[in-house]
Amino acid sequence: MLHKLIRVSKGRNFLIKLVTHTLLVSVVPLLLLSFLFYQNTKSTMKAELQAANLASLNQSVHAMELVIDQIGNSFMQFISDSTYRDYAQFPRGEYYERLTGAFHAEDMPGLQKYLTSKAKLSFNIDNLRMSSNFIDSVYMFDHAKNMMLTQSDLQYPADRFYDKDWDLGLSEKSYTYPIIMDVRDAVKSNGTHKQVIPIVFRSSYEGNYVVFNLDAQLVYDNLVKKLDGKQSGSFSVYSKGSKLMLYDRADQLIVQADEELQKSRLFDGSTEAVEIRLDNYRLMATLSNSSILGWTFVNVTDLDVLYTSINNLRSIMVTIGTLLFVATALLAFLTSRDIYNPIRHLLHFVISNHSPVSTTTGRNQLGELKTIRNGLVEAYEGRKSLQVRLKESLPAYREKFLHTLIKNGTYTKEEISERINFLDIDLELQDITLLLIMVEDPKGRQTGVEKYSMNKLRAADMIERQIIGSGEHRSVLVELNEEMFALLLNCREDEFADIFTIAEHVQTGIHSETGLRCSIGIGSYCREITDLMITYEEAVEALGYRDMTGQGDIVYIEDIRPENGKSSQYPKDKEDLLKHCIKIGDKSEALLVLDNLIDQSVQGQGGKTQFRQMQQSLMRLLVGLMDTAGQYGLDLQKTMRAKNNMYLELLQKGDLDGIRAWFASIVSMMIESIGEAHQEKTNRHVQEVLAMIEEDCGDTISLSLIAERLGLNPSYLSRSFKEKTGQTFLVYLTAARIEKSKVMLIQSDLKVKDICERVGYVKVNHFIKLFKERTGTTPGEFRKMYVQTAEIEA
Repeated sequence: MLHKLIRVSKGRNFLIKLVTHTLLVSVVPLLLLSFLFYQNTKSTMKAELQAANLASLNQSVHAMELVIDQIGNSFMQFISDSTYRDYAQFPRGEYYERLTGAFHAEDMPGLQKYLTSKAKLSFNIDNLRMSSNFIDSVYMFDHAKNMMLTQSDLQYPADRFYDKDWDLGLSEKSYTYPIIMDVRDAVKSNGTHKQVIPIVFRSSYEGNYVVFNLDAQLVYDNLVKKLDGKQSGSFSVYSKGSKLMLYDRADQLIVQADEELQKSRLFDGSTEAVEIRLDNYRLMATLSNSSILGWTFVNVTDLDVLYTSINNLRSIMVTIGTLLFVATALLAFLTSRDIYNPIRHLLHFVISNHSPVSTTTGRNQLGELKTIRNGLVEAYEGRKSLQVRLKESLPAYREKFLHTLIKNGTYTKEEISERINFLDIDLELQDITLLLIMVEDPKGRQTGVEKYSMNKLRAADMIERQIIGSGEHRSVLVELNEEMFALLLNCREDEFADIFTIAEHVQTGIHSETGLRCSIGIGSYCREITDLMITYEEAVEALGYRDMTGQGDIVYIEDIRPENGKSSQYPKDKEDLLKHCIKIGDKSEALLVLDNLIDQSVQGQGGKTQFRQMQQSLMRLLVGLMDTAGQYGLDLQKTMRAKNNMYLELLQKGDLDGIRAWFASIVSMMIESIGEAHQEKTNRHVQEVLAMIEEDCGDTISLSLIAERLGLNPSYLSRSFKEKTGQTFLVYLTAARIEKSKVMLIQSDLKVKDICERVGYVKVNHFIKLFKERTGTTPGEFRKMYVQTAEIEA
């Protein structure tokens, strides 16, 4: 009974843990996603609000800039009209303005014309006032007459003008167009005040101004407040000095927020929006700058209104989250019971398949999971014991696999790769050569079985030690039967000739170690391991000819097979490419093409070309190289200091590496010699070009003409000229012409125009510009400086 209670307790504790962990895994991501969703929604709504506010601001900025642009156009029409010029330039206008008392008869005609001009100007000022609904008044200040003209034919001496502060803050050094001043209280002609935005334009006559006073309240109501619509906050405009100037004075939020905005980073240009706190308010201020006006348009929005809707969303999310939590808890409980069932079945399986003592202890004292663990440990120990036994059997499996691989060839490439890795066989899957080694008693001599077997072991040890142990090639030795070994080696195709040397070492080593002789059969080169059976059969076929050649011989299958009538294909395209590389002096590419050409000659038909056949094939290459050398007057035999003729030199090369090195030295020498000849020819051509320029650098000289005279390609001549002189033909020609013109300026009295034509230039202005760029002075200044220097020295 006690054991049963323990089992129930253990089971319930594990189930509770499973339910708890399942809830954590399910609910924590849900809560995290809900929090991220809430934050993302909050930031998205805030960003959308900011974007909407910014769009509204930009709309107001654009509208205000259009108004300023319209006023600027009206001003340009005003000053470009002849009426303004007639008034500003009227003779003795200042005199007529100062006349007092009775007028003289001789002044009357001029005074009448002057008054007519002023009347027309007053009419145009009235038109300026009506050019925009936002213009409250227009002033024109005439500095020369010290007079202020306004609309409705009003004029005042400047010192008695009713709006004394019209030029307050206006600097004589300010040259912006137009000068947009801060909002100020303007005095009307009737003594009342009005908030205006002065827009000041300087006229072309020094000291004269035209001032447009915009109705600040009208501008705010129609261009700011109306466009904004009061839908997303409070709108205000700051001057260039970050001074609040346009705003709704009934909106206390703007006034209260101004101090916090001044402290923020909003006006330093580092941000487009900033969040500030004001008492119990959370505000977001968004700005848009006008580069034309120099003003900053600001929208202040109450974020609490925005967050109210977000808080409603949060409440909904909490409700949904609670419901999901309850549903997840129920699902976790039901799911955990299903998850626990496999553990219960596994526990039952462990108890059923182990000793009663261990299972009883594990179930009652250690708990379900530890009981299962102990069972798995026992299973692992059993598996480990099997692995040890398998490792001891690997040599037998290895021999069996290699026998099947060589003789039957029933495996796929993937199966071979898997078994080679598993059995730790040091062999790659490509580029394989098979040597079939048959150890034989000398004819007429009988060796006992024991001694023969011992000699075979010595022979195998010798091969393992001297051939496989040298590490020159990845290789493996397989005993196929009582008298035959198979030696598999990895070697590249260009190393295939080394196989015969290895075979001779095997023969010599076995004979010195055991006194026995051996015959070796070599199959054709095997590119893929799946073709190894074909190579083995060819090696067996080669050994079949040992009766003809005698014991102790090395028989290569291609040496005893009759010719198939096919000859190796000489790569003529590679030879042509090699010649091209030699002619253009590309040494690295030439050597690469040479290696490819020799490789292709070695491969021949299916990679079976014999060494001597390959030498004969490369005779054609030597003939081609000698022909190319002859085209450049080179004697290869003398240049290479060959004792015999070049063909005999090739035939005396005993290995492929020697042939490669020999041809590489020929190609390198040809590239160097041809390059030197080419350089000498280039130097000669460039010297001829320099002589022609020195003789005549007039307008008839050109790169195309010189190339035609020398019988050369213009592009080639241009490239050669720059390589030799470090300058292009045109730059050098220009310098030569300038130097020749300097001599003519000093030694002759020719005009600059005549000298320009003699040195090959048609336009004098172009010649003077080039001359100044080269010398720092014009031709005339250069001649004058020389004459003055000569007079001083005299």
